This record gives sequence, structure tokens and C-alpha cells, in this order.
Amino acid sequence: MKRSGLIGAFLFLVLAACHRPVETCHGASLTSEMVAIDSLMQTRPDSALVQLQASPKEDPYYQLLLSEALYKNDSAQLNRPELLEAMAHYDSLGCPFLSARCHYMNGVGYYEMDSVVEACQEYFKALEIMEGHYQEKDLVGYKAKFMALTLLRLIDVFSNLYLHEQTIYWGQLALHYYQKYESPSRHVAWLLDEIGSHYDMMEKLDSASFYYSNSMKILTDTNNITYRIAAGHTAFLTYKSNPANYDSCILRLHKLLELAESDREYFSGLLSIGEIYYHEKLYDSAAHYLSMVFENSDRVGLKKQAAEWLLEIFGMNNQLAECHEYANYLAPFANSEENNSALRSKLTNLCFNYEQNIILDDQQNNKLIRKRNGFILLGTIFILTTGFIIYYFVNKKKAKVAYYTLRIKQSALSGRLKQSNKLLRNTSKQLNEVLNEANTMSNQTNNTVDFTSYLESPICLQILDTVEKQRFKSKVDCSVYKAHALNRKQILELRKAADKYLAHFTVKIKRKYPSLREDDVVFCCLYLLGLKNADISALLQKAYPTVCERDRKIRKIIGSEDNLIAALKTIG
Repeated sequence: MKRSGLIGAFLFLVLAACHRPVETCHGASLTSEMVAIDSLMQTRPDSALVQLQASPKEDPYYQLLLSEALYKNDSAQLNRPELLEAMAHYDSLGCPFLSARCHYMNGVGYYEMDSVVEACQEYFKALEIMEGHYQEKDLVGYKAKFMALTLLRLIDVFSNLYLHEQTIYWGQLALHYYQKYESPSRHVAWLLDEIGSHYDMMEKLDSASFYYSNSMKILTDTNNITYRIAAGHTAFLTYKSNPANYDSCILRLHKLLELAESDREYFSGLLSIGEIYYHEKLYDSAAHYLSMVFENSDRVGLKKQAAEWLLEIFGMNNQLAECHEYANYLAPFANSEENNSALRSKLTNLCFNYEQNIILDDQQNNKLIRKRNGFILLGTIFILTTGFIIYYFVNKKKAKVAYYTLRIKQSALSGRLKQSNKLLRNTSKQLNEVLNEANTMSNQTNNTVDFTSYLESPICLQILDTVEKQRFKSKVDCSVYKAHALNRKQILELRKAADKYLAHFTVKIKRKYPSLREDDVVFCCLYLLGLKNADISALLQKAYPTVCERDRKIRKIIGSEDNLIAALKTIG
């Protein structure tokens, strides 16, 4: 069963730990007093709230801080109209970070009123503002923490409604942002366990085991609730993988019960033990543990699950009095489940629309990038072609001048035959060298770089089509895109296309930069297509950080930190 209270407590701890630098923007009023209170809220939210309440202001920044202080002190959102005005103010000024914080707190207010759909719309809006105004490299530090915190709010909603795929998706995105700042290991461990539990409920046991194992590995202190929860999940997963060893699994769960520090943790363990006995058809033992949960726990989710199994157990034994008790307890949940089904449908559509908007934005950005690269390519071709033509005619004129000069010298020395013959041979040799040079330049004009044909080659069109359709993301593990990875034959075709249309590009770049490796050359061929590091990570099945490190290495070798594509085109 899910533990929404545990998720809520975790969200509060994350928010309290966040360092909060203040973003300034034109027209925004950020007084030194408010900035100081913002900083104080990081460590003493109670003191920050006292100071804010002592000197109320009309300032939008004040209203944002008051809303955050109320939330961090577990108080109701009392200034929602003023917060909405602050949100409109920062939206109009174009202050993305302050605007995103307002939308986030507006979502918190909706959630307190049980308006879950509206709350998620505000969380999505906060994410859209951040992603729309900041590049991935800028989403670090507190901005990365804010992104992770917003995603955790979505995880809370989708997890409580058992929307497993969406919860896993948001969880993996949150892990991505955890990696971009020094997140406490207990936060990462909790999130890994949460993702694993949803894989567990989807019966994807290998994936669940992977996340449970990693959750326990990163915790150096094993005497904490996060470690015990992951250990309990692992024990139950072991039973699901091999039910014959249920005795050892129950023994492990009993040992964890002895270490429980709260009723919630204790009764969750009892429910797991009762579930194992239930699946093993040892109904007397199952009823013993499940009854303890139902009679003593104050957690609705735990009592509901225990009641469902107890109703079935006592129903098989025709113990109608007990069945009546459990049936009466479960009756109010029928309408609740129907409402949750409608809510799941709305949230699923909301999530789908958000992902579609991201895809459309990425497609528009890629179109602009491709158009810009096309203009750069055409300009480069025009400059190179013009240069070759000028060079050819200049050398042709020089060859003619040299030829007529030799003719004059030959006539002047006609009286001295031997010397004339020698001079003639030398002159003929010089003439041939000049003509050969002219012919060489003529041939070079026919060996021009054709970037357009390279982009329109079958393999390049195939790669660009895949990238445009799939919209690869840096936040997703590259193994998810394994079906779209390039094989050896396709990589060889890409190199051949580069050599064919870019005047032996792979030979030239290796000759010019001997320290480049063969796979570095493949990276360069892909960069010429205007691909991002996230695209290359998916196509070559290399981890995104590895691709970024390789990108920095190539830039350093070639000596082009700013515009790598332009530098590569000059090589071709």
C-alpha cells in the first residue's frame, strides 16, 4: 500500500533543505529586507513567518514569501488572492524563476483545497516556465532543486492514484535533477525506493530489484526508516520471485518489525507478513496479522487493504458477522474509487498534453536550428566556391605570363644552340610545372564540399527522421532508446557519406588532429547533422554524461569551444 503521509513528510524536508538564491529582473521590487527574510527561511521558517506577519506589505515578493512561509510552517494558504496578483505581476514582467515559484505555491493552495487537477496544472506550468526560459546547463543549484521539488509534488499525486508509468517517468526526471546538485543521499534513496515500488506493482520485478538495491547501496547509515522500507520491499520481492522461501522472507520482515520506530512503519510490516500468509493460503495466520492492522492502525490505506483480505478470508469460512463488519467499512470506498477513476483519466490526459507540448516546442526549436544551419552551410559553400574560382583564374593568368616570358628568352638566346637547348629544357620544365599547378587547381574546383548532398544522403535522412520523430531526452536513460541505436553498418554508411560528399572528411580530420579516436570521428559526422548530445547519446547508446565529456574533449582538440559545427565544416 502507498504511504501518502510519508511522501508529504519527505516533500517538506526537501523544501526546508533548499538553498534559495533570489532572481532579479527589470521592474521587480526586491528589497534587502525581503531578500534577508528569504534567506532566513532556509533555516528558520518559523522566524521568517513571524517577521513577515509583523510587517505586512503590498509587495508581490512579500506575498510570495508569505505563501512559502505558511506552507513550510504547515499552515493554510491564507493569502491566495494576493498570491494570484503576485503571480500575474511576475508573469507580466517576464521573471521566470519568481513566476515559477508563484505557480508552484498556487498549486500547493489548490492541493490543500483537494483540487488535484488544478494543482497539477500549476505544477506543470512551473515546469514549462523553467524549461522554456532556461537551458539545461542553467538548471543547476537551487533551480535544479526547485525542478526536483516540483516533480516530487507530481510524484505524490500520481503515486497515490497508482498511475505507475507516470510516477516512474516523473521519478526518473527528478533523479536527473538530483544529480545536478549535491542532493542528500537519503533523498535519492527514498526516490529510488519509490520508483522501485511502482515497478514492483507493475510486476516488473527485475527493474524493481534494481531500484531497491541501489536505494540501499547509497545509504551509509542503515539505521533509518528509508533503509528499512527498502529492505522490507526487497524481502517481499524475494518472496514474489521465489514463493517457496516464504519462511525466510517472513523472518526478515519480523527482524525489521523489531527496529520499527513508528506505528506506520510497524503496521506496514504486519500487513506485508499478513499478505504473504494470505497468498500462501495460510488463512489463520493471515487473519491474525491482518486483524492487528485493521483494529489498531489509523492509516486508511492499510486498514482498507487489510479489510479486503479479511472479508475474503472470513467469507470463505461463512463467518457472516465479521464479513458484515469489513463490508460496512469498505462500502464508502466504492464511490471514492469511482471518483479516483475519473481523476486518473483527467490527470493522464493532462500528463499527455504536457508531453505533447514539450515535443512540439522541441520540434519548433529544431526547425529553427536546421534553418540556421542551412543558411550557414549555403554561405560556406558560396564562399568556398568563389574562392576556388578566383584562385583558378589568377593562377591561369600567371601561367600565361610565364609562358610568354619564356618565349622571349628563347628568342634572345637563339644564337647559342647548346645553351638555348638547355634553356629550352628548363623553360619547358618550368612551363609544365605551372600548367600542372593550374590543372591541379582546376581539378580542386571539381572536388568541392557538398554539405547539402551529405544532409540528403539516405543514411543522414534516416538519422534526422529518427531524431525528429523520437525526440530523445537527456533526462532519460539511453538504454530506453536501444531500439533506435545505430548499428555498425549504419555507422559505416555515415562515414562513407561524409567522405563522399565532404571531400574525404574522415581522412582529413584524422590527419589534421591525430589525437582524435575513430569513434570521435563518428561523433563529428553526427555533429555535422546538427544533432544534440542527447540525440547522440541515444543513437550511439552511450550515457549522456559520457557524451558531454566527449563533446568537451573534441572541442578542446579542435580548438573550437563556441561553434564546433562551423569548425568541422571548414575541415570538410
